[in-house]
Amino acid sequence: MQSIDLEYHNIDPRRGLFFSITPGKRIADWNNGVRRATATHVPPANTRASGRSRAVSFFQTCNFPYVINWDSIACDSRDFLVMGNPFETYNDEVDHFLSRPRTLVSATEQQP
Repeated sequence: MQSIDLEYHNIDPRRGLFFSITPGKRIADWNNGVRRATATHVPPANTRASGRSRAVSFFQTCNFPYVINWDSIACDSRDFLVMGNPFETYNDEVDHFLSRPRTLVSATEQQP
C-alpha cells in the first residue's frame, strides 16, 4: 500500500499513477494551460514572495550565512525578519533588513 501511495505522488508524468488516471490527466492539462513561464523567475508582486525574492537576489551576491523560509528571512543566527502575512509584500521591511550593516564571520569565529 505504501508503494502504491508513493507511486501515486510520483511527479514524473511517465511513472506517477496520478497521471494515468483520467481526472489526473485533466488536472495536469489544466495546470499546463494556466502555468506561466515566468513563474519560476518572477514572484507574484502582491505577496511575501516578492520580499523573499529581494532577499534571494541580495544573498546570491554575498557570502553571508542565510536562511530563507516561507515566512521568514535570517542572516546569521541572530538577525531575522518574520513575514507572517502571506498577502503582504514586505518589500520595505526586507529592504531595511538587507541594508543593515553586517560583517562576515568566519566559521572558526562562530564556534564557542
